[in-house]
Amino acid sequence: MNTMILEALVNFYIPLLVGIIYGKVFSPNEKVRREFSRIILYIFLPPLLFNSVYKRSTGLGLGSLFIVTIIAILLVIILLPISYLVFKGVPEFIMTSIYANAGYLPIPIAALIWGNDAISLIGFYVLGANTASNIIIPIISSKSGVRGGLERLKRYPPIYAILLGLILGIISFKIPTLFQNPIDILGNIAPTLALTVLGLEASTMKNLDRDGVKIFIFRQVASIAIGLILIHIFFEDLSSLTGKVILLEAAMPPAVTNLILAHEYNLNASKVAKIVLTATFLTTVLTIPLLLFLFTLL
Repeated sequence: MNTMILEALVNFYIPLLVGIIYGKVFSPNEKVRREFSRIILYIFLPPLLFNSVYKRSTGLGLGSLFIVTIIAILLVIILLPISYLVFKGVPEFIMTSIYANAGYLPIPIAALIWGNDAISLIGFYVLGANTASNIIIPIISSKSGVRGGLERLKRYPPIYAILLGLILGIISFKIPTLFQNPIDILGNIAPTLALTVLGLEASTMKNLDRDGVKIFIFRQVASIAIGLILIHIFFEDLSSLTGKVILLEAAMPPAVTNLILAHEYNLNASKVAKIVLTATFLTTVLTIPLLLFLFTLL
């Protein structure tokens, strides 16, 4: 086996396995698991995204960053009517088919095989995908409309980290080493911890959910196909870093945040949780190894 593939697989699955073992042995309740996720979201993920965007936008072209943002938005918008027809307007299915895991899962993979430049691209993909999804989902749930989605975005820390990193990078603001070092340390913890927490969530899964399998297949077929078309339209080579990041994102399972939105808009949260866990499990064991192998050929 290619050394790069083997190393990436080991670095990906070991933290995941640690999380699963911890979950099986200690059986933390939902409140504890949610707090682990909040720690990543509020403490470790923002400095990682800030750092990568700040360093990428300092003295470098921003074209690919904005292309990724536009493609992320378009992918959500194009998937919406398709998923509406396929899943006959059921909001739990629509939301999980369009709102993908744009940062929590792809960041560890990108960090392992591509480094900091890829994380900055993912940061801008997060910006586009989360903005579009958080505006659309309140509308399809027939609850609080666009205003509800915008209110949710205001409480999403990674968005502020991305925008702050972009602004400071564009104006070439030099962060003193005294502050830059702690930012580096906090950000570097995020990928490994995210995988561990993902394993913690996976440890609660008893069996595969049939609807989760449907959503997994939908994203692997429709999302990847549309992603490849958008890459071609925007003249991005699939072998380029931008093309690889978009392909990686297109293959990702539903975001864990879907569960939070389901609670907030009085949807079937139990069904959403089963869909997210099943699709994430299948993506982790089937899609990711194939993608890692494909990326070594591109």
